[in-house]
Amino acid sequence: MKKLLFVILVLAQMCVSACLAQTEDLFIRGTNGSVIPKDKFLLFNPQPDESVTTYVNHTVTVYSQDHNYHCSVEIRDEEYDPDFEEYSLFRIVDSNSQVIFKRYGIDRLTTTKLLSRNNNDHNFFIQIPLDSTSYALIFSGWYWYPSSVPGEMIIVVVNKNVATLVYAGVGASISPNGYTLNSDSFSMDFVSDLSGLRLNENTGQFEEYGSGLNGKTKYTLYRDGNLLKIREWQ
Repeated sequence: MKKLLFVILVLAQMCVSACLAQTEDLFIRGTNGSVIPKDKFLLFNPQPDESVTTYVNHTVTVYSQDHNYHCSVEIRDEEYDPDFEEYSLFRIVDSNSQVIFKRYGIDRLTTTKLLSRNNNDHNFFIQIPLDSTSYALIFSGWYWYPSSVPGEMIIVVVNKNVATLVYAGVGASISPNGYTLNSDSFSMDFVSDLSGLRLNENTGQFEEYGSGLNGKTKYTLYRDGNLLKIREWQ
C-alpha cells in the first residue's frame, strides 16, 4: 500500500514541476486579505475513515502578529500517546472552539525535522507570519527510509479565523540549516525527489552521494510580503 502511495506522490509532484512557472505565487490574495488557493499545488486529498476515533496528543496555541486572533492546533491520532511523534491528522480550532480546518495525511505525519534538518526538532509545524492577521503553518509527513520520495509537505494559511489549504505535496529541505525564519522573512530550499541523497539517521540530514543534487530540479519556498512564493531552479 505504501509503495502505491509513493508512486502517486511522485507522479503528482512531476505534474507540479511541469506546470510551474520559474517563480510563482503559491496562492492569491483576494479582498480583505482572503486566501485563494491554486489547484495545481493541491496534489492529493486523502479520504480517511471518519468513523475511527482519534485522541488529542498535543495542543499548541498560535497567535497572529497583532495578537487579535488565535487558534489551537490539535495533533491527533488513533492512539493516545503524548510521547509519540507520529500522528494521523491535525485540526485547527478557533477561539470559539469551532473547527476551522482538519487534515489527514496521505500517510503518517510527524514533526518538522526533515524540514529543519534537525533530528532533535520536536515541533509539529512551522509558523510563518505573513502580515498582522495572517500566517502560514507548514506540516510534515513521515519519511519511509530508503524511499526516494520525501514525506508530505502540507501548508495551511490562516487569515483571522479562516484556514485555507494552499499546498499538499512532498518535500525535504536541502538548505544547510533547514530554513531561515524571522519576523519578516522565510526561505527554504527543498526537493521532491531524494535520488542521489540518503538520510543520516544520526543527524536527520540528507547527504549527497553519487551525482547528488547535480541536474536535479530544486525549489525555493519563500515569503514575499503577505504571500508565499515558490521558485524552480536547477
